[in-house]
Amino acid sequence: MIARRSALAFAQTAHIKYGAAVGVASNTALLGLTLAAAFLLMRDLGFTPSRNKGPIEEVRRVIQASLDNGWRNPPVRWLMLAAPFSTGVGIYAIYALQPYLLELYGDKTAFGIAGLAAAIFAGTQILGGLMVPLVRRLFKLTSSGSAPPRSPAYPAPSPA
Repeated sequence: MIARRSALAFAQTAHIKYGAAVGVASNTALLGLTLAAAFLLMRDLGFTPSRNKGPIEEVRRVIQASLDNGWRNPPVRWLMLAAPFSTGVGIYAIYALQPYLLELYGDKTAFGIAGLAAAIFAGTQILGGLMVPLVRRLFKLTSSGSAPPRSPAYPAPSPA
């Protein structure tokens, strides 16, 4: 209890004495530690740069592959056309609706409620991603007319 009180008193004194500089300095230090850990511990596996072509040729190749595998593939084309709308709804739900949510809550300074709403929205997106393998089992054919591929994690059901 005494240690907790003294830490709180130190934090309050530091904030009064030094203001926001303490917060900025601590954030800078933590971000620096994170950058150092990432630089030392993270390795890029499997990427080898292609040095035999120039940047313009590589950009042309990427654009051609994007068109061939994206826009010229009808199911992917519909996903590409729908993506801006679903993204727009998500951005609207997270940012534009927050003042109305706080007004509905009755306290325009209750930013924790807005954070809770954003966390719930993010949680629904995570749950949606986790449900994909389960929902995929409900459909016999894909949009190309073939049976969906089975992964080792989700083997085909055995005939009963």
